[in-house]
Amino acid sequence: IERSEWSVDGTARFSCKKENDEFNVCGGCKSCLFPTQLYDSTEWLLRADESFKRRFLAGILVRCQSVEILENILNVLQGTLGKDFTYARSHVKASIPEDPGSFDSDGTLDPDLLRVSVRKTWDWFRNSPPWTKSRYLMRILSLCDTELVRMLGNLIRVLIARERRKFLQISTGKGNQGRDCSRFPEDEHLTLRT
Repeated sequence: IERSEWSVDGTARFSCKKENDEFNVCGGCKSCLFPTQLYDSTEWLLRADESFKRRFLAGILVRCQSVEILENILNVLQGTLGKDFTYARSHVKASIPEDPGSFDSDGTLDPDLLRVSVRKTWDWFRNSPPWTKSRYLMRILSLCDTELVRMLGNLIRVLIARERRKFLQISTGKGNQGRDCSRFPEDEHLTLRT
């Protein structure tokens, strides 16, 4: 049984509980599947090259299908998108040299298995409830470097602006009548090339 408990900040925290147990993991409900999906994603995402990460995360954002979630994520990222953060980031010298093997090397990842994992993740994400999408996005974005976060923040702005423009066209009678403005069309140009 999936239960929702409200926290002090007003957000729901979902957990899997039986009637008589404190905590239980059934393995089948959305609450139980979330940590597994997050773990599986981070396993290959941390080892993938930067261009692959960009394509995967752009695909996730397009599949979000919720302007409200994107606006909330953008509010969280706001501090990393300003000129002061960019200036400070450009003047920081790393005290520890980067491991050259950790960047742009997904040679250990099987491209076919990676494609299957990404498509499964995209499908899982698209069909997940809003609370799962928000939590997943926040956790995955916490693994990204500042340059990637900035690029994703800009993409979020574009997606939100695109939906607002469509809403204005529909509300003024210039767009398709009856179109659901809260959903993004599936962008097929964000396919996976490894």
